Amino acid sequence: MKKARKIVSLLLVALVVATGSVACGKKEAKNDGKNSTKLEKKDEINVSQMKKMPNIEGTLFDGKKVDNAILQDSEYTLINVWSTSCGACIEELPALEKISKDYKSKGLKVVGIVAGGDLQKIEAYKILEKNKVNFDNIIPSEKFIIDFVSREDAVPYTLIVNKKGEIKKFILGSLPYEDFQKILNEEIKIAK
Repeated sequence: MKKARKIVSLLLVALVVATGSVACGKKEAKNDGKNSTKLEKKDEINVSQMKKMPNIEGTLFDGKKVDNAILQDSEYTLINVWSTSCGACIEELPALEKISKDYKSKGLKVVGIVAGGDLQKIEAYKILEKNKVNFDNIIPSEKFIIDFVSREDAVPYTLIVNKKGEIKKFILGSLPYEDFQKILNEEIKIAK
Protein backbone atom coordinates (compact mmCIF):
# COMPACT_ATOMS: atom_id res chain seq x y z
CA MET A 1 0.00 0.00 0.00
CA LYS A 2 2.79 2.41 0.92
CA LYS A 3 4.64 1.65 -2.31
CA ALA A 4 1.49 2.22 -4.40
CA ARG A 5 0.85 5.53 -2.61
CA LYS A 6 4.44 6.58 -3.23
CA ILE A 7 4.17 5.76 -6.94
CA VAL A 8 0.88 7.64 -7.27
CA SER A 9 2.36 10.70 -5.49
CA LEU A 10 5.41 10.71 -7.75
CA LEU A 11 3.28 10.30 -10.85
CA LEU A 12 1.05 13.22 -9.84
CA VAL A 13 4.05 15.50 -9.28
CA ALA A 14 5.61 14.32 -12.54
CA LEU A 15 2.35 14.91 -14.43
CA VAL A 16 2.00 18.48 -13.16
CA VAL A 17 5.64 19.23 -13.90
CA ALA A 18 5.73 17.56 -17.31
CA THR A 19 2.54 19.01 -18.73
CA GLY A 20 3.08 22.53 -17.52
CA SER A 21 -0.73 22.74 -17.34
CA VAL A 22 -0.67 24.72 -14.16
CA ALA A 23 -2.07 28.05 -13.04
CA CYS A 24 1.24 29.88 -12.97
CA GLY A 25 0.72 33.48 -11.96
CA LYS A 26 -2.73 32.83 -10.50
CA LYS A 27 -3.20 34.56 -7.16
CA GLU A 28 -4.17 32.29 -4.31
CA ALA A 29 -6.65 33.15 -1.54
CA LYS A 30 -4.17 32.33 1.27
CA ASN A 31 -1.12 33.67 -0.53
CA ASP A 32 1.63 35.60 1.27
CA GLY A 33 3.39 36.05 -2.06
CA LYS A 34 2.15 37.17 -5.42
CA ASN A 35 2.24 34.25 -7.81
CA SER A 36 2.18 30.50 -7.48
CA THR A 37 1.70 27.36 -9.57
CA LYS A 38 -0.85 24.79 -8.40
CA LEU A 39 0.34 21.28 -7.53
CA GLU A 40 -1.66 18.25 -6.48
CA LYS A 41 -2.59 18.66 -2.81
CA LYS A 42 -1.96 15.73 -0.47
CA ASP A 43 -4.28 14.55 2.30
CA GLU A 44 -1.49 14.76 4.89
CA ILE A 45 -0.16 17.83 6.69
CA ASN A 46 0.87 20.68 4.39
CA VAL A 47 4.31 22.29 4.56
CA SER A 48 2.60 25.48 5.78
CA GLN A 49 1.47 23.53 8.87
CA MET A 50 4.87 22.01 9.64
CA LYS A 51 6.81 23.32 12.63
CA LYS A 52 10.08 21.56 11.82
CA MET A 53 11.87 20.50 8.64
CA PRO A 54 11.68 16.79 7.87
CA ASN A 55 14.90 14.96 6.98
CA ILE A 56 16.37 16.56 3.87
CA GLU A 57 17.50 14.04 1.26
CA GLY A 58 18.96 14.95 -2.09
CA THR A 59 21.99 15.98 -4.06
CA LEU A 60 23.48 19.24 -5.24
CA PHE A 61 24.23 19.72 -8.94
CA ASP A 62 27.86 18.73 -8.28
CA GLY A 63 26.65 15.34 -7.02
CA LYS A 64 27.30 16.03 -3.32
CA LYS A 65 24.69 14.38 -1.06
CA VAL A 66 22.75 16.76 1.17
CA ASP A 67 20.94 16.28 4.49
CA ASN A 68 19.85 18.49 7.38
CA ALA A 69 23.49 19.40 8.06
CA ILE A 70 23.00 22.03 5.34
CA LEU A 71 20.99 24.00 7.93
CA GLN A 72 23.98 24.17 10.29
CA ASP A 73 26.06 26.48 8.07
CA SER A 74 24.13 29.62 9.02
CA GLU A 75 21.89 30.99 11.75
CA TYR A 76 18.97 30.89 9.27
CA THR A 77 18.36 29.17 5.94
CA LEU A 78 15.88 30.49 3.39
CA ILE A 79 14.57 27.44 1.49
CA ASN A 80 12.79 28.09 -1.80
CA VAL A 81 10.91 25.26 -3.53
CA TRP A 82 10.51 25.98 -7.24
CA SER A 83 9.68 24.32 -10.54
CA THR A 84 11.10 24.73 -14.04
CA SER A 85 7.54 24.94 -15.43
CA CYS A 86 6.61 27.89 -13.20
CA GLY A 87 7.24 31.37 -14.60
CA ALA A 88 6.81 33.05 -11.21
CA CYS A 89 9.42 30.69 -9.73
CA ILE A 90 11.95 31.56 -12.41
CA GLU A 91 11.23 35.31 -12.18
CA GLU A 92 11.92 35.14 -8.43
CA LEU A 93 15.42 33.63 -8.81
CA PRO A 94 17.30 36.96 -9.27
CA ALA A 95 15.74 38.34 -6.05
CA LEU A 96 16.77 35.19 -4.19
CA GLU A 97 20.32 35.45 -5.57
CA LYS A 98 20.50 39.06 -4.36
CA ILE A 99 19.19 38.02 -0.91
CA SER A 100 21.84 35.27 -0.86
CA LYS A 101 24.62 37.78 -1.48
CA ASP A 102 23.28 40.61 0.69
CA TYR A 103 22.45 38.50 3.76
CA LYS A 104 25.24 35.91 3.78
CA SER A 105 27.35 38.00 6.18
CA LYS A 106 24.28 38.41 8.42
CA GLY A 107 23.88 34.68 9.01
CA LEU A 108 21.43 33.72 6.23
CA LYS A 109 21.95 31.02 3.63
CA VAL A 110 19.67 30.59 0.60
CA VAL A 111 18.94 27.09 -0.74
CA GLY A 112 16.69 26.13 -3.63
CA ILE A 113 14.86 22.83 -4.01
CA VAL A 114 13.87 21.78 -7.55
CA ALA A 115 10.31 20.46 -7.10
CA GLY A 116 10.43 17.98 -9.97
CA GLY A 117 13.60 16.26 -8.78
CA ASP A 118 15.55 14.34 -11.41
CA LEU A 119 12.82 14.99 -13.99
CA GLN A 120 13.72 18.69 -13.96
CA LYS A 121 17.46 18.47 -13.31
CA ILE A 122 18.71 19.36 -16.81
CA GLU A 123 16.20 22.17 -17.34
CA ALA A 124 16.82 23.51 -13.81
CA TYR A 125 20.56 23.63 -14.45
CA LYS A 126 19.99 25.67 -17.64
CA ILE A 127 17.64 28.07 -15.84
CA LEU A 128 20.02 28.56 -12.91
CA GLU A 129 22.93 29.22 -15.26
CA LYS A 130 20.92 31.66 -17.43
CA ASN A 131 19.84 33.59 -14.32
CA LYS A 132 23.37 33.52 -12.83
CA VAL A 133 22.17 31.80 -9.66
CA ASN A 134 25.03 30.68 -7.42
CA PHE A 135 23.25 29.57 -4.25
CA ASP A 136 22.92 25.81 -3.67
CA ASN A 137 20.01 24.02 -5.29
CA ILE A 138 18.97 20.54 -4.21
CA ILE A 139 17.65 17.80 -6.46
CA PRO A 140 15.42 16.03 -3.90
CA SER A 141 15.23 12.27 -3.51
CA GLU A 142 11.90 10.55 -4.23
CA LYS A 143 11.37 10.12 -0.49
CA PHE A 144 11.96 13.84 0.19
CA ILE A 145 9.57 14.76 -2.64
CA ILE A 146 6.87 12.70 -0.91
CA ASP A 147 7.75 13.72 2.66
CA PHE A 148 8.12 17.45 1.93
CA VAL A 149 8.14 18.92 -1.58
CA SER A 150 4.73 17.64 -2.74
CA ARG A 151 2.97 18.40 0.55
CA GLU A 152 2.10 21.93 -0.53
CA ASP A 153 -0.42 22.66 -3.27
CA ALA A 154 1.58 25.26 -5.20
CA VAL A 155 5.06 26.52 -6.03
CA PRO A 156 7.00 28.59 -5.39
CA TYR A 157 6.97 28.39 -1.65
CA THR A 158 9.63 29.61 0.71
CA LEU A 159 10.52 28.79 4.30
CA ILE A 160 12.86 30.48 6.71
CA VAL A 161 14.36 27.84 8.98
CA ASN A 162 16.73 28.19 11.93
CA LYS A 163 19.77 26.00 12.74
CA LYS A 164 17.58 23.64 14.75
CA GLY A 165 15.37 23.02 11.72
CA GLU A 166 12.45 24.98 13.19
CA ILE A 167 10.33 26.66 10.52
CA LYS A 168 10.03 30.34 11.42
CA LYS A 169 8.19 31.60 8.33
CA PHE A 170 6.24 30.12 5.41
CA ILE A 171 5.57 32.11 2.23
CA LEU A 172 3.37 30.84 -0.60
CA GLY A 173 4.03 32.50 -3.96
CA SER A 174 6.81 34.65 -5.34
CA LEU A 175 8.03 37.87 -3.77
CA PRO A 176 10.18 40.75 -4.99
CA TYR A 177 13.48 41.49 -3.24
CA GLU A 178 11.99 44.31 -1.15
CA ASP A 179 9.32 42.06 0.35
CA PHE A 180 11.89 39.40 1.27
CA GLN A 181 14.03 42.16 2.78
CA LYS A 182 11.12 43.41 4.89
CA ILE A 183 10.37 39.90 6.19
CA LEU A 184 14.02 39.22 7.00
CA ASN A 185 14.60 42.58 8.69
CA GLU A 186 11.29 43.07 10.54
CA GLU A 187 9.96 39.56 11.24
CA ILE A 188 13.07 37.41 11.45
CA LYS A 189 15.15 40.32 12.77
CA ILE A 190 18.14 39.88 10.49
CA ALA A 191 19.70 43.35 10.19
CA LYS A 192 21.00 44.20 6.73
